Amino acid sequence: MENEMRRFADLHLNPCNPDEISSMLNFAHELGYRRVAVSSDKKGLLQAQSLCNKLGLDLVSRMDLKPASDKELTSLLTRFRRSAEIISIICETKPVLRQASKDHRVDLLNFSPMLKIRSQVFFDSQTAVLASESNCSYEINVSDILYNIDAQTARLLYIMRVELENAKKKNIPVILSSGAVSKLQIREPRGIASLAELIGATEEEALKMVSDNPNMLVDRNREKLSSSFVSPGVRVVKRHDSSPI
Repeated sequence: MENEMRRFADLHLNPCNPDEISSMLNFAHELGYRRVAVSSDKKGLLQAQSLCNKLGLDLVSRMDLKPASDKELTSLLTRFRRSAEIISIICETKPVLRQASKDHRVDLLNFSPMLKIRSQVFFDSQTAVLASESNCSYEINVSDILYNIDAQTARLLYIMRVELENAKKKNIPVILSSGAVSKLQIREPRGIASLAELIGATEEEALKMVSDNPNMLVDRNREKLSSSFVSPGVRVVKRHDSSPI
């Protein structure tokens, strides 16, 4: 009964072309998702929003950034932070990782699925310390596991196990997403959660990664992006009269 009440979310649908959006959203809805984030251009998001309205899906706008340097990262965040509800940084160099993990404008830390890069730049203990202070979350894309070269899968799973342990030690929210580029790569929520158990998550932890954790991130960001937000717990209340207090 508890599982049936969960509001499942996939925060990383990454359609390879706009023609995939419709089939991906319909399938995500059929699988039981109630909130999805789509990484697309403005035209694609408008198309997605129209369909989500019909399906009863809550659409979240997402932007994936892959800066080449920490300086470029800062520039991109200044330019795009208010353009999307979720900002994900793909970290492929250590300077970018260090800057991203301590910048409060970053929502998700993402890493390369390529073993050569991932073995050098990953969610290490230092990143966990910085992320705990900036409220960054660590995202695992299931596509990195399912569609990697077989010979590399075991090594990648080991790295992810280390990453997850580092995140748990500092209470970093972990978000489990499909990373799907097409309908065929979307998996049902509990199926995705079961894969997290391969890297050391308990069943309850894994289910939270596809429900509570992503939902709390989106809700928090929507509050921040609202015009009435001042700081956590403080909001502007509009008065409808000019009478003195």
